[in-house]
Amino acid sequence: MTKKIYEQWPEEPSRAFAMFCRYRDAGPSRELRAVYRQATGKPEASQASGCWRKWYTQYRWKERALAYDADLDRARQAAATQAVAKVAAEHAEKREITAQRVLEETANIAFGKITDVMHWKDVPGLIDSDKLPPEVAAAIESVEIVRDEDGKVKHRVKFHSKMPAITKLGENQKLWGSKDNNQTIQANLFQIFLDAAKSGELLESARRRGIDLTPPKVTLEEVIGVGKEG
Repeated sequence: MTKKIYEQWPEEPSRAFAMFCRYRDAGPSRELRAVYRQATGKPEASQASGCWRKWYTQYRWKERALAYDADLDRARQAAATQAVAKVAAEHAEKREITAQRVLEETANIAFGKITDVMHWKDVPGLIDSDKLPPEVAAAIESVEIVRDEDGKVKHRVKFHSKMPAITKLGENQKLWGSKDNNQTIQANLFQIFLDAAKSGELLESARRRGIDLTPPKVTLEEVIGVGKEG
């Protein structure tokens, strides 16, 4: 594997490379004197030492630092691209999950029953909840037991409209649609009927059900006779 130009060179002393790393890691706005001041603790130095300036030239600090900057920038861009892709994928997944949850919640509204969350028994004037037919329990929105001013017990049973939810579910499942869609469905059903008749599937299905669809046999004379009578 080819070594990067900003990695330590074989002939480069460890001390020189360590100081180069200080220079390299200072970032694109790096300046040799400023890095030297910070690295050596000499804030008043007018310039880097002769040794530093020799290393700077001999081991091409500036060129190597710029190569490091370029690689670091590419790595950041790649990471950013991956992060954006991950966020986009998660967002798309959430949209799908949200759509599925909306459909599930719509189904819950359409087919939920009040007896799934509450029960009553031996309440005068009301059928025990466990004896209600499922379709009736599903149609009840609320049951309220109140007393009037005379202390008499009254029951308020409210049935809710489930048609919006059922309509949406039906449309989602393609059970029904607009007038044009219904005409298309009817045309498709008629085509299916014709295909079944041509293939013999219709006669075979009728035979299994004990239905005879075989046309009656008539003679030519009978046909001619019918024509003359007309």
